[in-house]
Amino acid sequence: MESNSINLEILPEPNFSLRSEVMILDLQWNKILDQPEKFCCEIVNETFERCLMRRQFVLGLLSEVSIVLTENKFIQKLNKQYRNLDKPTNVLSFPNIENFNSKDTILGDFCLIGDIVISYEMVLEESQKAKKPMLNHFAHMLVHGMLHLMGFTHNNDYDSREMESLESLILDHFGYSD
Repeated sequence: MESNSINLEILPEPNFSLRSEVMILDLQWNKILDQPEKFCCEIVNETFERCLMRRQFVLGLLSEVSIVLTENKFIQKLNKQYRNLDKPTNVLSFPNIENFNSKDTILGDFCLIGDIVISYEMVLEESQKAKKPMLNHFAHMLVHGMLHLMGFTHNNDYDSREMESLESLILDHFGYSD
């Protein structure tokens, strides 16, 4: 006798994956890390996963972020071109998704999240002024840049507190202070 029951298969939660491409334009980065690429990937992957846990994002199963490790001259050109500020800065983020927090934003199977650019000289200078290890500050800049790509801002007190608490949580995971 045939059964009229329907076999409903429970599908597993999707497994989101982040691919990070790291381009080193200033070899000074190799002074503080043996494997800057590996360090960057670990930090942005953890940030990505924490963002997925914190907010409901609709994105592709495979996402990608590009990280450029550079020096002041290069980042100053970008800062002037895109922010009309003719000075170097520590980190720039270039999100590829305009409204990441919108539930109306539906992405395909592949999502290019954006680019993070970090200046060696600025990170070194700021870490020396703050009297903290450069590696800690570099990790902070990676997390900060990635959070901007994922739609977090510090445009008001509420957003700043949310972003700062997430930064602290991620940095604590790696044993870095912010």
